[in-house]
Amino acid sequence: FVVVGLIDLPGQIAVDLPAGGLVVLLGLFVPLALLVSGVLLLLSGYAKSYKEYQIYFFPVIWVFLVPALAAGVPGMELRSAVAFAPLAGVAVAVREVMTGDFDWPFLAIAFLSTGAAAWASVVAASRTLSTERLISTAELDEADLVGGAALFPRYVLTWFGGLWVALLLISLWFGEALGLRGQVVVNLVGLFLGGSLLMLRHYRLPVREALALRAPHPLVWPAVLVGAPAALITGLGVSHLAQYVFPVPERLLESFGQYLSPEALPLWQVVLFLAVLPGVCEEIAFRGVLLHGLKGRLRPVALALAAGAVFGLFHVSLFRIVPTAYLGTILAAVVLITGSIYPAMLWHALNNAAALVPARQGWVQPEQELPAWVYAGAVVALAWAFSVLWRVRRPLPGVKGWTKARPGRVGA
Repeated sequence: FVVVGLIDLPGQIAVDLPAGGLVVLLGLFVPLALLVSGVLLLLSGYAKSYKEYQIYFFPVIWVFLVPALAAGVPGMELRSAVAFAPLAGVAVAVREVMTGDFDWPFLAIAFLSTGAAAWASVVAASRTLSTERLISTAELDEADLVGGAALFPRYVLTWFGGLWVALLLISLWFGEALGLRGQVVVNLVGLFLGGSLLMLRHYRLPVREALALRAPHPLVWPAVLVGAPAALITGLGVSHLAQYVFPVPERLLESFGQYLSPEALPLWQVVLFLAVLPGVCEEIAFRGVLLHGLKGRLRPVALALAAGAVFGLFHVSLFRIVPTAYLGTILAAVVLITGSIYPAMLWHALNNAAALVPARQGWVQPEQELPAWVYAGAVVALAWAFSVLWRVRRPLPGVKGWTKARPGRVGA
């Protein structure tokens, strides 16, 4: 409306966008509109009532905001792998068009990537809306009749969507006022631990089973001591690879590192707030309650990847999502193989401590590059750790695809 002259802006505000740019913007918004519409239709087919639809609606809309934030990341350019990411590519493309930069090949890639996602969502919505459940009069299934724990798998992602929204709003509105320690207490203890306890109580979940509170095999512990630092190093490699997709300015990384380990914070508080509490509270939420809610719906590999992806999305900074999702996948695999949350708690705490303490004490320099042989050694060490876990495995009960024919054996 501004470009075609239907709306007059104040004199101090100017928009310099040619008519051709307006056409390009409209074209970019077409697959975006189809994607949002397809997802909302898919949601309407999945929900059994208007009330249930409203429960899903708000978290889904917020999930759309995560890739859209790519346009606000300093140094993010369309001429990169971000163009292949649905939503994120269009967001960056719109920003560049608004600045008068028309990179036609990558504009086309951004259009096609989001268009492919839109097509998939429309097809999925069409199939969902054609199911017998929607055209029959039987609206209740066994879970509706039983209630309680039987309903939890259906709503677990909705609960975590609500936690994600709360985490984002707290960070945006109160992050600076709370400070590092305040945010850790509110987010980890209040949201993750408190939210997990609320879900356990609301759905009357068996605590020991839901949180995988079982003793692992004794040989698990030395495997964890080797695997945690090895996974940290391989995670650094994953982070470097992710920067080819989401390039991050070095200054932003340095600022983030200084925020996580301020000089005024004593070392014991760094370990407590950034290693011990995450190792306990985040594991209870993501490798306890979340894994319990999803384990009957997904096979082991898909389950570990899904739990890792959700864990990554809770670290909303784009440059942290991929390496954190990698760590979340590793930790989910540890719980699935050992059948216990305790090794994952220790692994998580060791990972965070090993990432923070050496740099804080000056043993390593933040800009120090690791040689290739260190990454290779870490891969070997991580493989050895998981081979030990596999040999003494006690698979998590109730996971879709675990066979029960022979104790200690795992089916595909």
